[in-house]
Amino acid sequence: MNTFSNGFARPMALSLLAASVALSGCGNDSNPRPGAGDDHDHGGLRGRLVFTNPGSHAHAYVYDLDAGAMLPDLHLDYPAHSIYTSPGNRFAVITQRDTGANPNQVQFVDAGLFAHDDHIDAVNPSLVNLTLSGETPAHYRTVEDQAALFFDGATASNRFVLFTDESLEAASIVAADSTLAAHHGIAEPRGEFVLTSNATRDAIEVHELHGDHFHLEETLAEPCTGLHGGASLEDFAAFGCDDGVLVVEQTSTGFIASKVTTPLRVTQVSGHHALSQFATFATGNQVMYAVDPVAGTQQEIDWSNGAGATRSQHLIDAHGEHLLVLDTTGTLHVLEADDWSYKGSVAVLGNITGAKIATSGTEDIAYITDPANEAILAVDLETVTLLDDERIEPGFAPVGLAWTGVVEAADEHDHEH
Repeated sequence: MNTFSNGFARPMALSLLAASVALSGCGNDSNPRPGAGDDHDHGGLRGRLVFTNPGSHAHAYVYDLDAGAMLPDLHLDYPAHSIYTSPGNRFAVITQRDTGANPNQVQFVDAGLFAHDDHIDAVNPSLVNLTLSGETPAHYRTVEDQAALFFDGATASNRFVLFTDESLEAASIVAADSTLAAHHGIAEPRGEFVLTSNATRDAIEVHELHGDHFHLEETLAEPCTGLHGGASLEDFAAFGCDDGVLVVEQTSTGFIASKVTTPLRVTQVSGHHALSQFATFATGNQVMYAVDPVAGTQQEIDWSNGAGATRSQHLIDAHGEHLLVLDTTGTLHVLEADDWSYKGSVAVLGNITGAKIATSGTEDIAYITDPANEAILAVDLETVTLLDDERIEPGFAPVGLAWTGVVEAADEHDHEH
């Protein structure tokens, strides 16, 4: 069990700060962690977790998994609404939404681990000198090395923004769009293009990157009424619709859209560049469909192995190997992502309120916040068991969660939130 103070006391100065760790031959073999020695043990550093505290005095906390201790905390302008990992895993993206006098904005935390030539630099966390303002920063998507954030609110000056870890390192974004009308939408980055919902949420628009802005190239003809949720595979994007899933293939000459129909409305879509199918969930948070974009088919998957459970949240892990589904009873279900076969389950939470899941990019471990017990739990995804010695107790209810660290190029990933 790992405990630390509430962060305001700055409990220690770690020897690994401002250190460099070689990318090869630097594993800690004398004290292997869960997952060490497998295909995902890269570089010897396990990464860092970023989360915040409840209440009005907002701070970002960075927990170093190698040292088992907090690093100096960072003062945020306003309380966090959501926390995400940047596409290259170096930064935490922290959205802040209107609560009384607090404005809508986004801040970025440099968690302090990054590749530099043939080694990993490990430095103190810091706030990036970049704040994005806009009403209701809502839907965040990463695909490969790009991230897009969509602002829902009517007064937002930018409807969506595109950025990368490289741009964040320079305290900037890549490009922004201010032409799309306000709606509860999505922006899916696809290289030189971004696919977005249209203002009436019944079709997909194709926006092409031109320097620091975008040009609307076309609106795809295949309709998608009630559009909600989206994700990508290597050559496909997909979006949830009232009558199924809109599949968009990206070819060398453009985009081709088609519909895979489902019995129920689809509102959640997940993907990963290593997979050949999308994991989608219907409204009501229970029925899952695996969608094959090449065959144009769907198959219902019993993700709770006959338990008849109701989904609370889900994600595909950083390696594209497992689908994790947390149900409303606090049980975590783990499926093999290559064929959606059931791997196992473990009871993790007595109260799911405020719980968030993040997965390691260097180990087969999922981290789950347990706000009711002021803890962060760890689950071994290979054995589907709780790792009691990995339990973290910050002394307050953690808000949000993101894993940051250095992942080898072969393991770079995309993830849906």
